[in-house]
Amino acid sequence: MSYWRNKYQQDVVLAILIVVLPFLAYSHLLFSNDNNVLTLFDNHFEHWFQSNEVFVWVILSDLLPLLLLLIMFFTTKSTWKYFLMPLIALYLTGILHTIDYFKISYKYLLSIEGVSVMILFSIVILSLDHLIFRTYRSKIIKTRLRYLLLNKLYLDQKNVNNKIIAIRKDKTKLSLMHYLNKIYYIKTILKNKLRNNSYSKIDNNKHGRRRNEAIIIITLIMITVLWFVDSQIPRGIIEVDFFGFKISSNGFNDVQTFIWIVSRKFIVMVFLSLWFITCKYWWKYAILSPLLLFTYQFWEAFQNVESIDAIGNAKVFPLVLLSVLLVIITSRLVKYQTSLLEFYESINTEVDQIIEELKHEKIIESKRIYNKFKDQLN
Repeated sequence: MSYWRNKYQQDVVLAILIVVLPFLAYSHLLFSNDNNVLTLFDNHFEHWFQSNEVFVWVILSDLLPLLLLLIMFFTTKSTWKYFLMPLIALYLTGILHTIDYFKISYKYLLSIEGVSVMILFSIVILSLDHLIFRTYRSKIIKTRLRYLLLNKLYLDQKNVNNKIIAIRKDKTKLSLMHYLNKIYYIKTILKNKLRNNSYSKIDNNKHGRRRNEAIIIITLIMITVLWFVDSQIPRGIIEVDFFGFKISSNGFNDVQTFIWIVSRKFIVMVFLSLWFITCKYWWKYAILSPLLLFTYQFWEAFQNVESIDAIGNAKVFPLVLLSVLLVIITSRLVKYQTSLLEFYESINTEVDQIIEELKHEKIIESKRIYNKFKDQLN
């Protein structure tokens, strides 16, 4: 299997994973709402939540953003991605706290055991990033969406394929130099097609790039700090006065619970938005699936509904399906581009081989002329 075909398959797997992950948030509805003992593979696990449904929902509230953050971290090439590490650590801490690995998550972070867990987790992430995903980030399949609308890339791939087949069929009838001229012409066409189809341009504005990175870093720091906002609000309070603005519990048990839910949803919305804006991969439209769902869930927390993250989210599914459809159509386009990239690399290798053959023939011919001249002198 060629590099580009393998790369395309990896991209498709990532796109599917990003699209499917947010739908797992509704799997808590499959668990009991009146039992707090979870049974998995004949093992009984008792937790401190009121029901298995709530327990699974709380775990998924941290686990799904954690998985999305890890994909974002592993696929991002810019150095600002390391500012995602504190947020990743906090989500891991939230999961450990939920499964009762420790009682108070924030104090645990400062303990020897907590620091050791975070260091070990960071080493694992950085090792995976360096050993596995660095290769994945080395080359990117890019495409322009307008080529998709015009279906131009499919025509390019079909025409180039037909030309290559025709030229190679006549190879035995042509001289090596004549064949090289024809195949090199195809190589030039392919190079122009691939360059024109690239949607990203080299950013020579270092000042603008640094400014954008600074904005992203500040944003990531701010949403990391936002994680701790709910812990500053006492439990049991139904209404809070914040600089003249009254914040109520909005139907939840207390204000702290309400702030905890909306702040977590907002954090996910922000880092998914940053990911979508900065993503250079063709599958960036897959990010719209979790972004739309978490945005709707954030809005839903302010509405008068009996339950959140439940069947009521079906209202946003048509928009999510549109984003999924866009990813599917884009993947079809990228599949054609992958074929063009394979053609280009194949022809590039063939051109190099022919040039080497011509060099060898020229050397042999030069030696023959030299030996003939030498014999005449003798």
